[in-house]
Amino acid sequence: AEGFLAAMSYPCAKALALTLLLSCIALSTANTNTTESILKAKLLKNYDPEARPSATATAAVTVRAGILFYNLENIDERGGTMTWVLWLRLEWNDPFLTWNSTEYDNITQITLPTSSIWTPDIQILNSASRDVSLFEDKQPFLFSDGRVLWSRPAVTTTLCQIELEEYPYDTQRCDIQFESWRYPGSQLILAPTNNASANPAVDLTALAENKQWGFSSISVRESNSVYPCCPGEIFPRLTFDIQVKRRANFYIMSLVIPAVLITFVSFLAFVIPNEPGAERVGLGITTILTLVALNYVQSDTNPISVTQTKMQEFQNGCLSFCVLALVESVASLYISRSSGVVKIWHSIAYFLRLRFYESASEAQEDRPFDPFSMWSSSALAAPGGPRKRNARPAMELMPFTAATSQAGDSGTSGPSGPFGTETSAANSGAERQSQGDESGSAGLRRASVFSSVAALEPVNVPKHELAKALDRASRLLFPIVYIIFLSVWLSRHRSHLK
Repeated sequence: AEGFLAAMSYPCAKALALTLLLSCIALSTANTNTTESILKAKLLKNYDPEARPSATATAAVTVRAGILFYNLENIDERGGTMTWVLWLRLEWNDPFLTWNSTEYDNITQITLPTSSIWTPDIQILNSASRDVSLFEDKQPFLFSDGRVLWSRPAVTTTLCQIELEEYPYDTQRCDIQFESWRYPGSQLILAPTNNASANPAVDLTALAENKQWGFSSISVRESNSVYPCCPGEIFPRLTFDIQVKRRANFYIMSLVIPAVLITFVSFLAFVIPNEPGAERVGLGITTILTLVALNYVQSDTNPISVTQTKMQEFQNGCLSFCVLALVESVASLYISRSSGVVKIWHSIAYFLRLRFYESASEAQEDRPFDPFSMWSSSALAAPGGPRKRNARPAMELMPFTAATSQAGDSGTSGPSGPFGTETSAANSGAERQSQGDESGSAGLRRASVFSSVAALEPVNVPKHELAKALDRASRLLFPIVYIIFLSVWLSRHRSHLK
């Protein structure tokens, strides 16, 4: 024997040892498989998969359900659906599937096909999918104490009542309804699993973060349903209420802030004078077209709603301010080019800082100013060249005061010298202004509390003065009213902006 072993080569000995090792592993596996096969055969012997696993015919089987939420794939606002990736976990106790683990090599858990044992027919009632069997056919786990755990993955789409009045600061509430298709409450009790157990009713440990939606709350509630087909029977229902809140940062950066900036740009037309070459109307039209283009680009992402959403309310408000700014620019330009005067009270002229003619004769003598015909051929051919706007001596535009009246009555003249004649002419102009219409002076007066004109006496205001007053008022009122509009709109969604 020693000679035979010595004659054997080293590779042959190595191959023999490996063969013996593999044989031992195969025998051990065969022994285990044989034990599990014997156990399965014993459990399924005389077992009826169509019979409910209850000790008595009148006892109801309690099935506890829970959901592992994995991912929120999509919320279709236009179709009114919500798509989830989830795992449905069902647990119940089957007294006919118990064994003593010590008698079967300490096997405490096995799997069996669903066709071999009884399984509850739990379906999603508000499913939007055509396929009734949404869940994959996975084998349930059986434990030695008779407990059965059936966990199945699914991609389910359920119907939702989408409310879009608060878009894009909306919070959507959807639910997933589970119910047995053929077992009433007297035969099957559907209840949520205990949250303190290893498989809670709502499991969010594997939930993936969604970039568009944030989860507010997910809860479960029990209820009962009654159908005309089965009088006197109630069907237990389990509803998972899901509340998600839209992340509005994207809409603020891409819609709200650009619309606000475009609206404020439209207000810059109020500081542009009504002169040839000033593109006030062009600026207004450009801002309106820019805002319309911005709304059109984002129209594909906006959901369709029967009622007006908050975003549509904001967009319409910004567009209205831009249109009103354009209307004001056209009105101011038209008024500034119109000839004639408008009679208004002196107190209103003072409040609006307007200049006026005290008499109609002065208004007829002073030729109206037309900025677009200032350098026309007829104006250039006129004596003295083209006439400037409101060309009047400086003293005639000064408000009437008591000091100028006393100076004019006393006849005080300025210092002698080369400028004595000009000083005397200035005093003479002030004296004529103090005499009003009787002196025959012509020119615009600036409204003043010291004027001799009564507060409620009508005065003649040129239309170009009204145009300037309209621009001054628009510079102040438009931004203030728009800021108030933004404050009211944002105050409704203060919680979403945190």
